[in-house]
Amino acid sequence: MNKKFLSAILFGALMVTSTGTFVSCKDFGDDIDNVQEQVNAAKSDISALQSQVATLQTALTTAQSTADAAKSAAAAAQATGDAALAAAEAAKAAAAQAKADAIAKAIEEVEALKAWVVSQNYVTEEQLAEALLPISAKISAIEESLDQIIVYIQENLEANIQTALKNIMTLQEDLAIQQETLDNYAAIMEELGAADQELWAEIASTREGLQESITALNNLLNESTEGLYGEIASTREGLQEALSALNNIVGENYASLETEIATTREGLQQALTALNNLLDDAKEELAAEIATTREELQEVITTLINTHTTDVEEIQNEIGAIYTLVGETSTHLNNLIADNAAEIESLWKALEANKSELKAEITENYNAIVELNSNLATLHTLVKTRLTSLLFAPSYYVDGIEAIPFRTLKYNPWINLMTANEGQETKELTLSDGTTQAAYFASPSTIDLSAIEGYNVLLNDASNLKSRATDAITATFNSFKDGKLIVDLKKNSSEVFGGLGDEFKVMALQAVLAGEEGATVTSDWARIYEAHYLPQIHTSKETFEVPHLWSYREGKAAAEGELILASSDYKTSINLNKLVTVCLTDLEDFGAENEEKEEIEDIQPLAIESLITLSAEEIKAYGMKFEFILVDEYLLKEEQAVEETDQQKFATITVDENGDYIMTSRAMDGTPDNADAIGREPLVQVQLIDEVNGKVVDVNYFKIKWTAVVNDIPLGALPTYEDTFECDGQYSFEVLTEAMNKYFYTKMDMSKETFHKTYQPEGAYNGGTGFILYDADGDVLENVGTIKQKLAAGSTTTYNLVWNYNQGDITEEEWAAKKVERTVYMKYVNKTNPTETLTFSMSFVLNIEDMALAAGYVQTYWSGELVANNGAKMFQVNPALTSDKNYGINNYTTCRIITNMLHGYHVAGINADDLVIEDIVSENVAGATFKFDAKKAAEMNEDWTVSEDGLTLLVDGVEAAQITMYKGKAFIKLFETDKYTVATEAAKTLVGKKVPVQLVGTHCSGYETILDSFLVHFIEPLKLTMNMTEGQLQDLLTDGSSLDIRGAIAVSEKFGLKRDVVYFDEEADKLVSNDELVGWYVVEPATWDIENAKTNLMVDGKNIVITNEFKTLFSEFKDKYSLETEVSSKGNPKALKFYNHSGTHIQQAFKVQIPVYVKTKWNSMLAGEPAFVEVTIVPGVTE
Repeated sequence: MNKKFLSAILFGALMVTSTGTFVSCKDFGDDIDNVQEQVNAAKSDISALQSQVATLQTALTTAQSTADAAKSAAAAAQATGDAALAAAEAAKAAAAQAKADAIAKAIEEVEALKAWVVSQNYVTEEQLAEALLPISAKISAIEESLDQIIVYIQENLEANIQTALKNIMTLQEDLAIQQETLDNYAAIMEELGAADQELWAEIASTREGLQESITALNNLLNESTEGLYGEIASTREGLQEALSALNNIVGENYASLETEIATTREGLQQALTALNNLLDDAKEELAAEIATTREELQEVITTLINTHTTDVEEIQNEIGAIYTLVGETSTHLNNLIADNAAEIESLWKALEANKSELKAEITENYNAIVELNSNLATLHTLVKTRLTSLLFAPSYYVDGIEAIPFRTLKYNPWINLMTANEGQETKELTLSDGTTQAAYFASPSTIDLSAIEGYNVLLNDASNLKSRATDAITATFNSFKDGKLIVDLKKNSSEVFGGLGDEFKVMALQAVLAGEEGATVTSDWARIYEAHYLPQIHTSKETFEVPHLWSYREGKAAAEGELILASSDYKTSINLNKLVTVCLTDLEDFGAENEEKEEIEDIQPLAIESLITLSAEEIKAYGMKFEFILVDEYLLKEEQAVEETDQQKFATITVDENGDYIMTSRAMDGTPDNADAIGREPLVQVQLIDEVNGKVVDVNYFKIKWTAVVNDIPLGALPTYEDTFECDGQYSFEVLTEAMNKYFYTKMDMSKETFHKTYQPEGAYNGGTGFILYDADGDVLENVGTIKQKLAAGSTTTYNLVWNYNQGDITEEEWAAKKVERTVYMKYVNKTNPTETLTFSMSFVLNIEDMALAAGYVQTYWSGELVANNGAKMFQVNPALTSDKNYGINNYTTCRIITNMLHGYHVAGINADDLVIEDIVSENVAGATFKFDAKKAAEMNEDWTVSEDGLTLLVDGVEAAQITMYKGKAFIKLFETDKYTVATEAAKTLVGKKVPVQLVGTHCSGYETILDSFLVHFIEPLKLTMNMTEGQLQDLLTDGSSLDIRGAIAVSEKFGLKRDVVYFDEEADKLVSNDELVGWYVVEPATWDIENAKTNLMVDGKNIVITNEFKTLFSEFKDKYSLETEVSSKGNPKALKFYNHSGTHIQQAFKVQIPVYVKTKWNSMLAGEPAFVEVTIVPGVTE
């Protein structure tokens, strides 16, 4: 490859040079010297390459030695781990058996002896206990011996552990050396890469293999180490349990116990011996494997060196051949120059003579072009930035008519506040902020806003015929983005624009263009709708059960704990403005029972979620504000006794610099922020004031409750739990004994008994069964599951926490992040002092696995790089063969273009015909389908669109291609009608084209992911060959001149066997048709499109002249000449005839170009190259 590349470069450089610079032998000599220098440089590079290869061999040998040591150490660590595991298991089993046997036997014998002694009345139970005291001394002695055994076993086991750990550390050091060596090796290879990329690729592959071996060794070491530590810990625990049990064995079993211990010790010794044997065997096997690998590497390097030595010799030979070619070419070029010297000299003189004239002409043309470009740039700017149209963008409709809404507030003022006669006036007042917004699509979207001088509003009654400019509404610019112009509309009139009746007004926006006197652009008309709303005080809490708060009667009659809108500890102030807002209820939404408004406090909107709520800025724009007043209140206790203290004495309301009402606690004597306020519930009246008319719009009541200051102790966060996301998954995360000790008992420095006697979950304190769950801001959370405290299984004193969570829908953000995260905060509350709490948090993460293409590709069916994200790879759909078992002539009468796209994929163990779409995607795909890529389709062709379900591709709105998912298969086809016999014109345009397709997976959560993308190419079925591209017809012939056109074209298949469909048999002198293929492809007789034929005749002023261009339809001269086709009995054109109708002889020839094509099922016009036959009409013979 390298030698060919070098040859191409040298030859290419030579030819480029020879084209313009060969004028003498001396120049050739310089070029030859340059080539020689390049050859010498190449030789030098080759020598350097050979030297670096030798250096590389040395580095490889060193790297291999290090690898040998690393592999040996890894094998040793593996063997150590395996043997230690076996020994630990044997020890654990022996100890467990000793424990069981010894305990059973001791209990049996002791209990029998005690029963017999007591039953014989030899001694009482008390005497027996006293007699057994000496035995206790023996047991103590046994315990001492057992302690010594434990020490012995642990020391020996610990020694083995330390030895294994040292081996592992040594191996890790060796691996580090190996990695450093490989890095040095990679650096050398990169230097060699510039000289020879093929050598680098071979060695990089070898390096990759070594790297994989090292990775495998590291993984093996990690697994061995983790397993060894785990088994050692398990073995220790087992031995400890066994030895503890042995402490309870009585004297008679001492000898038996010693025997069991001796047996265990012997088993451990045997295990250690087996371990050493395994280590020796592993070392020998690894040494053999490394030796084999070293030999294979040496063979690869030797082959590479030999291969490239041969390449160098061949390159040198080719350079010699190039020298010869240079000499021959030099001679030939010099001869050409000498032969044409006179002509070159003549041309040069002519150029010199006309130089000034040409220069002046060029300058003149250049100046004209500059001026034209300037004018075009001005025109382009004007076209691109000048506003040409405004189209109203509605967001509101009334009776199906596009509308612009204005909001007007209506209310009856409140009177006699804080009295039993509290009520409303009968006179209705209105409020309006006078503003609304309207949006218009501006064209073009790149308008220059500075070119708009201002805006007018045209107003009209719907029944009027004449519009008028008005000051009743003014429009001002708000914003312009993405082609959408937003204007603020201000109502300047008290006139009612109309509501839902039949009579209403319409308006249009008129933009006045700057710098163009009288120039305006007017939008389309839109209905004006003035809606009337009732303003009411509304709580700002989204989930509050009484959104409109309470009336005066309810406030005065409230018992303790009722009508509480908010609670706060007595040292924290409350901003009362933050607790309320204003809602607007469309008066059209009230039922007939509310029309008289006899009980205004009971009027509620029919659907709370449909209400409009105002921001603080909007409330101010309407000229409204809130005022808050403390009301005297004497609470009713549960036993209905009246509290003697007025609650308003425990609160103070002030107004801050922002105009907000701030409420703070106080003692009865006025001391601020005092604990005397704890438990008190001041009643507050809130008034919505109309500042314009000085009236009360609405009034309501609520209470604030003061609480004690909570002493909260933060315990921090528990470890985050992690799991795999499942739709509708049910999860249970537990805080077990170890975590309870670490995060609760230890942090509080309490025993578990003391902790649970002192604290309980907040929910349990409030009468529930678990914890109340909050977010980081202290708001109660919903749909995050439940967390409860429960007794551990089989225990009466050990508590665990369990978080039960059922997964529901996920958000777009969670889907994008591929994880669901939940964090909740909760509290333990002191049982006797609820102001003391312990706050902690729990979290979990559910990882959402990516959906993916699980199948491989069948490479023979594809072109391009076969990776899922390569949308440029191509899959072809061929026209169905007549012999196709599914779509051939036995099942269909005409050719179809259709296939199953699953044929392009491969899944091991599944036959291609049995493959369904579920087989090619990952298991977490809930549904999969192929779709046309709408975005890419629009980019490829502006006439292409895709249906909403993605299964149909349309051309100019007509079905062209379709994807059908049937029984798990994925068929793609060009669109047909009439039982698959007729292709749509849109489908015909896709023949020979490529269309974009995607494989889309739908997750169980409803979100979609593109799993594969590619192009589908619809292969053209047929080809038309032009056997005749020109002909001649003659004037002055009786019955007109005739041209045989039977063999003008041939039609054949464009794929596969490329069989002839229609052709002319010269020997038989006839047109031949393959009737089966003619019917299969629905091939019609050729069309000679005389109607659209063009001629080089042209009307020029008063004359008809002959030109060199074919721009005029030949039919324009039908009063003088005509062409006709004569057809055979089968309708095939056989002759072209010319007639001169004028009776006047043609003295000069002219030409006609006649389009020729064939119509087929898949081609509206199957044409050749060229797509016409050029016929010359020549004069007749006159002599």
